[in-house]
Amino acid sequence: METSTAIGRGPEETFKLPDDDPRAWILQYAPDDRVARWTREATSGSILAWKSGKALPKAMRAGDPVVYWRAIDPDNHKDRGGLVGVGRVISIDTEDQDGILRFPTQVTAFNDDTPLPRDEVIREAGITRRNWRGAVLVLRPEETERLDAFLRSRGMHGLIEDVPRQPRFVETHDTDYVSDRPETDRDFLNRVPLAFALAYNINKIWTVQTIAKEPRGWGRRLLDWLHFERLNRQTREPDEAAFILHLDAPWGGGKTTFANFVARILNPAAHGYDMGEKKKLKGTLLGELPLNDPSYWNREFSERRWFVVDFNAWQNEHVSPPWWNFYETIRRQCLRAILFEPGRFGGIWRGRILRRVFSWYRFQITEVIWRVGTPEMRNTLLLLLAGGLLLYWVTYSDWFITLMKPPKEGTQATDFSPMLKGMFSLAGIAGHRRRRPRARQCVPLGLDDHHRQCRQVCQCLITRRGRSDPEISAAFFLVRQPARRTCSGDCR
Repeated sequence: METSTAIGRGPEETFKLPDDDPRAWILQYAPDDRVARWTREATSGSILAWKSGKALPKAMRAGDPVVYWRAIDPDNHKDRGGLVGVGRVISIDTEDQDGILRFPTQVTAFNDDTPLPRDEVIREAGITRRNWRGAVLVLRPEETERLDAFLRSRGMHGLIEDVPRQPRFVETHDTDYVSDRPETDRDFLNRVPLAFALAYNINKIWTVQTIAKEPRGWGRRLLDWLHFERLNRQTREPDEAAFILHLDAPWGGGKTTFANFVARILNPAAHGYDMGEKKKLKGTLLGELPLNDPSYWNREFSERRWFVVDFNAWQNEHVSPPWWNFYETIRRQCLRAILFEPGRFGGIWRGRILRRVFSWYRFQITEVIWRVGTPEMRNTLLLLLAGGLLLYWVTYSDWFITLMKPPKEGTQATDFSPMLKGMFSLAGIAGHRRRRPRARQCVPLGLDDHHRQCRQVCQCLITRRGRSDPEISAAFFLVRQPARRTCSGDCR
């Protein structure tokens, strides 16, 4: 409900205007002001622009009735003015005309020569206004009704019924709330036909890649059956190609929604769609698509079960290495689909669970084979095998057996005993020191930041240098700060 404060009344005269109650506005002017010149051109049906004063009342609306009111002449108090005409508000938009803000009104009746007497109008309408200052004044609803009755009794146009009120145009937007989350079953932008065309081409490309025949020998066929493709650096696809689709769109452009549509077309059963029940499909995302029509969708496409993997690249943006989470996401979702995806094996119970478990284990085994069956692993195994055969041949040869027998007394092996004893004796070290040259060696040793070294370490270096090797003459250069003389003095 709209409310307004009366214009031109004192604080004690403030009142509320309900939006639905009738109201009228007094447009007042003095006999000798500039507005009086405007009223000279006022006739029935003409447009009369009125000054708005400081500001238009917030409660004024287009279509409200107005009464044109001439104030008391300050130079001639006998001329007390009065009601000179009636009209209505055309618009509340003001326009600057010669520095004055004016809003348009339409004149219904205007007679400045013989106005209705001021005192009579106030008395008959019951107007209790005390403050008559201002260009735009408001009338109470009850005052408007009484003034309308008074004007009709004088044979003039009324304020309420005779002056049609223009409809109040309010700009509204009747829009349903739509979430910005990716859609899965509702197509607001008609993107399902494009998703259907893309899904058809994806199936067709896969068929072309896998249906081509390539001559292969028995060795290649065996490696392919065992999933040892990496041993000969060849893939199972004859063209050795991969299909990559790049979908580019700005943020909020519907990329995720479009991907959801493609995923549901490629694998309807995994997302809860039963393609055999047309009644249940009616009204859904896939209800209007010709997925059961062989002329648009091959039967081979319907029987093919795609593994649809959801990977959120934004969540894994800063994961290193980047390929690891990508691979693990594909592996985890494929294994989960084998065990729990509805409709992949015609049901999860009644014997189908054994097929699921067998497929799950087969997936695990082939993955291990694919990881292990690499050229590097092949070369390593061949090298180990060759080394084992060589060791076996060497171990069981006659000369090695003869060599490993325990030596007899008097054989040549006993002559090596002094040499072996000398190799593991410390006597040779002492003899080497006695036989080496006696030349003295001078070694300069610089100690930077001597004040930071421990006192015992410095003393050990200086006092015991002669004991360790008297043939070496060491010259020490101590570098210290002047404030650290105590430490260096202890080492002199």
